[in-house]
Amino acid sequence: MQSLLDEAVGDGPRGLLLLDRDGHAIAASRTLRDRLDLVHLRMDSWVLPRTGAMSYIHRGRALGYRSLLVGVAASSGYQQFQSLGWHIVMVEPTSVSFGPIWRLLWAMLAVLLLTLGAGVWISSRLASLITRPIIALTDFARRLRQGESALPEVPPSTISEVEELHRAYVEMIEALERSREQLVRAGKLAVVGEMAAIMAHEVRTPVGILRSSAQLLQRQPHLGAKEHELIGFILSETERLNRLVTMLLECARPTPPDFRPHDLHAIIDNVIGLLDSRAEKTGVVLSRKFQGDSLVFNCDREQMMQVLLNLVLNALSFVSDGGRVVVSTARDAGELRVVVADSGPGVPEALRQRIFDPFFSRREGGIGLGLTIVQQIVHVHGGEIEVGESEWGGAAFVLRFGM
Repeated sequence: MQSLLDEAVGDGPRGLLLLDRDGHAIAASRTLRDRLDLVHLRMDSWVLPRTGAMSYIHRGRALGYRSLLVGVAASSGYQQFQSLGWHIVMVEPTSVSFGPIWRLLWAMLAVLLLTLGAGVWISSRLASLITRPIIALTDFARRLRQGESALPEVPPSTISEVEELHRAYVEMIEALERSREQLVRAGKLAVVGEMAAIMAHEVRTPVGILRSSAQLLQRQPHLGAKEHELIGFILSETERLNRLVTMLLECARPTPPDFRPHDLHAIIDNVIGLLDSRAEKTGVVLSRKFQGDSLVFNCDREQMMQVLLNLVLNALSFVSDGGRVVVSTARDAGELRVVVADSGPGVPEALRQRIFDPFFSRREGGIGLGLTIVQQIVHVHGGEIEVGESEWGGAAFVLRFGM
C-alpha cells in the first residue's frame, strides 16, 4: 500500500495518508513517513466525510506543517460488500499550493506601479495593450469554468507577463487534473484492497467446502448424466469464484518480482505455445515477429508470462474468425519494446485513458482487473504500457522498458 501511495504522489511536497474509520493512520507516502511517527499519529480532529470527497485548508501541526491544503475521499462499498470506512487524505503545504498565486499577485502589483509612474501621456497606449489580453484571459478562464472537455487554446499576447500568466494557468489546471486522476486511482485501489481482504476471508472457505463436496458426490456410482452435469456446473462455478478471489488478491497485494536474466523471445514462444490451440479453434492466426535471435531481459519470468498471457487472451477474445494476433519485439536506442497487436475492433480513443482502471471492462462477464494487474507488473519492471491502433485497425498494446 505504501508503494502505491509513493507512486501516486511521486517525490514532490505532496503527501498521501490512508486512514481507518477512527482516523488512525494505516499507511503514508514517503514524504510523510520520513517525518512522522505513524503509530502515534491521530487525525481525530480532522474533517473526514462519510461518503464522497471534500477539500479544505487545515492547520498542519499534526503533520509538522503550518498550514495545509487537504483533499479527503471516503472509500465506498462495492455491491454487497460494505465499506470499511477508510479514507484517502492528500495534503500539500499551502505555501506550495498558493505560491504561484502570490508571485502572480506581486508581479501584477509591480506592473501596476510601473504603469502609474510612466505618466499620463502613455496611459492610453498601455491601456490598449493591457486591456485586450486581459479580456482574452477572462474569456479563457470563463470557457474553462464552463467545463469545456479540452483546454482552450492560449490567446496570443504581446505582453510577456500576460502570456506567462496564460501558461501558468494552463499548467495549474493540468496539474490539478492529474492530481484528481491519481486520487481517484488511489481510491479505487484502496477499494480493491478492502474487497480482497473481505473476499479472501468470506468466500474461499465456503467455496472450498462446496468444491470438495461436489468432488465427493461426483465419485458416487449411481449418479446419472443429469446429476453429473449439475455437479460439473458446481465445480466450474466454484473454480470461477476462486479465480476472482485470486485476481483480487494479486491486484491488492502484488507479489514482489524475482529479477533474473531471461530470454524474452523464449517466454513469448512459451505463451504462444500455450494459446496456439485456442487460437486455432477460433480461426485466429497467432504469430510472432522478433528482432534478432534472442533478447535477454532482466525480469520475473512468471510475472512477464502473466502479462503476455493476459494481453494475448484479451486480444483473442476480441478477434473474430480469420483475424490475426501478432506479438513483436524491437530494441533500439536503449529501449526494449514489446507490442501485442490484433485485427479486432480496437479501443476507442475516448476509452484509452480508462482501460487500465480497476473494474473497467469491455468484455461481457469481465472483471476489469486483468489490465490493471498488467499495468502494475509493467510499472514494477520499470516500464510503461499504452494502447494505440494496430496496422490493421485493431488494438496495439505497447510495452516499453529501459535497457
